[in-house]
Amino acid sequence: RSFSRELAALGVTSFTDASYTNTSADVEGFKEAFAKGDICQRVMVMGDDSLAEGHLKVMLDESDLPDVDALADRIRAAHLRQRPVAFHCVSRVELLIALSALDAAGCMVGDRIEHGAIIGEDMLNMLRNTGCTVVTQPGFIAQRGERYRREVAATEHEDLYRYQTLLDAGIGVAASSD
Repeated sequence: RSFSRELAALGVTSFTDASYTNTSADVEGFKEAFAKGDICQRVMVMGDDSLAEGHLKVMLDESDLPDVDALADRIRAAHLRQRPVAFHCVSRVELLIALSALDAAGCMVGDRIEHGAIIGEDMLNMLRNTGCTVVTQPGFIAQRGERYRREVAATEHEDLYRYQTLLDAGIGVAASSD
């Protein structure tokens, strides 16, 4: 309650819980907290297939990637329920899987790529063609820049957390604090 009030005093009117593990029970918890006045901001909740509304959050992990056809089926099912899809993508391979599944399933307004940590120049056309917005965290360059310099291949440094390049390519982009 006190944190919500502090945020409101700073002008924060809404926030998004982008956890892929959110269920319909979590949504009900947010609604109850709002009704009791514990939260005074609007809350957008992303989550699993059980949610009636909000983005289907797909957590892609390069070490355990889903079958593209099965992922496309999940996207279609979400879209039929008027739920856009948000993909957590921090690697080139994860982004390629998300874009391939979106290409197969089709896109709807609201579909988005979360992070888009590494977006190669060669993927810009495919990304633009999906119509997805990239919700990225350019602040990570300042926060984690030294770590990226050590751990990310030098050939990918220019692909990290693009912003202006996405705008110039006609791709919707928004900044997030994560």
